[in-house]
Amino acid sequence: MSRRILYCWLLTLIVLAGFILRVHALDRYDFWFDELTTIQYTHQEVLEHFNLSRSIAPEFHLPATLSGYFIRLLSFDYHSFLYYLFVYCFSMLFPDQMALRALSVFWGIASLWLFYRVTRKFMSRPESLGAVAIMAASSFHIWYAQQARGFTAFCFFFLLAVYAYLRLRKHHNRMWLLGFLITSAIAVMFSYFSVFIIFLFLEYICDRKKASFSALWPFVVIATLLSIIQFPMIAQQISSLSQGKFWLHSPSFSDFISLPGIFIGGYLSQPWQLWAGGFLCWGLLFRGMHFLYTNDRHKFTILSLLTVVPLLSVLCLATLFTPVFIARHLIIFSPFFYMILVYGIISFQQKWGRVLLIAFLAIFLILGWLNYKQGTILHVTGGRDFYPGVHEHKRYMPLMKHVADNLRSDEKVVVTDIQASLFLYRVLSAQNMLAGQRVIMFYPELLSPFDLEYFQRWSFDTKFDDKQTLYGLIYPDRHIKISKATWDPESFWLVGSSWENDDFFGNNFFAVKEVITKDYVLVDSLEHDGVFIGHYKKSLYH
Repeated sequence: MSRRILYCWLLTLIVLAGFILRVHALDRYDFWFDELTTIQYTHQEVLEHFNLSRSIAPEFHLPATLSGYFIRLLSFDYHSFLYYLFVYCFSMLFPDQMALRALSVFWGIASLWLFYRVTRKFMSRPESLGAVAIMAASSFHIWYAQQARGFTAFCFFFLLAVYAYLRLRKHHNRMWLLGFLITSAIAVMFSYFSVFIIFLFLEYICDRKKASFSALWPFVVIATLLSIIQFPMIAQQISSLSQGKFWLHSPSFSDFISLPGIFIGGYLSQPWQLWAGGFLCWGLLFRGMHFLYTNDRHKFTILSLLTVVPLLSVLCLATLFTPVFIARHLIIFSPFFYMILVYGIISFQQKWGRVLLIAFLAIFLILGWLNYKQGTILHVTGGRDFYPGVHEHKRYMPLMKHVADNLRSDEKVVVTDIQASLFLYRVLSAQNMLAGQRVIMFYPELLSPFDLEYFQRWSFDTKFDDKQTLYGLIYPDRHIKISKATWDPESFWLVGSSWENDDFFGNNFFAVKEVITKDYVLVDSLEHDGVFIGHYKKSLYH
């Protein structure tokens, strides 16, 4: 058997192992908040909400077409829009919601194969297999390949744009230049963080010593036009962001230092794992960059433009303007870190040193996978989440089903945040119990701008001027009612996100709960993984 055939078999085994890791227990956990947000963009959900919105409030100026309504939904989301359009079209063919997770698995596996093609422009076959093996076994990539979110798709299309660039560097023809521009535009439409691929385009222009700029200007015009196509949606989202503080905190020193370790071991649950893995990764990264700088300046430049430069740019942007430094969005840069790690390993001359480093790296990957399968994650007691915006996989549906099974026809359910509302909506709609059941209660001053936009969307641009007042949104009903929550039922259910850290969801839940307990007594309750359900009845002393 030739070496080439052997390496093909090894690549097949690595991709197969990556596939098994990604499909194992794919449906073990319920859809969480972000995944339920994705489901809102499926054809079935958009059509249902479109018809419902027009039926309950025909007097408001809603989009006349389904496509217009879909664009209106997109304008409230901070993520790039092409993934949601893809979800909308995909759900027409595969309406089952679990298919969206299978779609993420597909993009994850396709990324492994494409990543191998990219690494072959830099490395030998054994080294390329090592980098692909790290990506296949990384619990960070497994985590997002098992979610109905677009992160594996972001990674695939960013890799595709980089691959087109590497082909352009080799052949220097206009077809590959056009291909690079188009794939880059698609990548940006999937993830705004892909915009940093512009550094490669600038590097290419600066390196064209034999070609005049006149040969490139048509393609600069094409790149500009591709950017203009996206501008209206981006402008709307920038306007939405500027109306209030973004939900993320400004990045800390630990956010940046722990990032390479997260890329390898995922969201680890023990501090010693995080810092030991981070020390190992940073050591190999520095070693690998020094090895590249010494042996191949061109590879050093390209990989720097795909790792160090964009991450520092995002860090500066997050520190000075809007806090957008979050690991899951930076996943598109992680494969190139794996390449540098491999360079760091091969930089050791002694065979025993390389074997020892590979063993440590394998242990780190296994620990990350075990933590992921056990559903554990690192938290800071009494403080904000250590991994911003990331929480363990959880089981929410049993709580929601308990509400649905015990909910009387004359009772309503009070929800205190979008997450609780989405959880409840999924169960009630599946059991045809949706109409007239939800009352959303909130203090406007305690909610994030995104929450307010969400509630205002369903209340059709009603403004909540008095931010000290407890509001109630009766939904769905023949007419949307915004009031000071003056309703007076005999009994009801309360569903809310009971996170104890300083958070929009948790603050509103505890504030609403405090008001409710003044006139009602709790007769039945369950709480699990930061979600609370309780059955309240009117107090005898009311």
